Amino acid sequence: YLERFAAWQDGWVRGRNPDHELVVRYEDAIADGPGVFERVLAHFGVVLREEQIAAIVEKHSFRRATGRRPGEQDATSFNRKGIAGDWRNHFTHDQLSRFRAVIDPMDLVEHVRPVFEDSDLQHADVTSDA
Repeated sequence: YLERFAAWQDGWVRGRNPDHELVVRYEDAIADGPGVFERVLAHFGVVLREEQIAAIVEKHSFRRATGRRPGEQDATSFNRKGIAGDWRNHFTHDQLSRFRAVIDPMDLVEHVRPVFEDSDLQHADVTSDA
């Protein structure tokens, strides 16, 4: 599976057209939901009032969708915790090593800098081996 993901990622990187794309990071959406949603709307030429944007973002928030605060886990839910970077709590050292062997994180970071922070894949602190 990882090799197929790497091929898909490579195709995405090679086919990028910065003039026609909008990259949205989950971390940014969590930090500034209304601002990110406004960028998405602007990308498609849609203009809404600030209060409309705020209402839409609230209606589709993690709390509204799950009934939980961000960070609260429900192992039976499709929605994990609603926090950024939680993948670090699920990748083992072995999984991270295999990921790095197939996908060169620095090459990935160089091509998609807006998507990944340099530290996301290069300096990931994975503590669990399970």
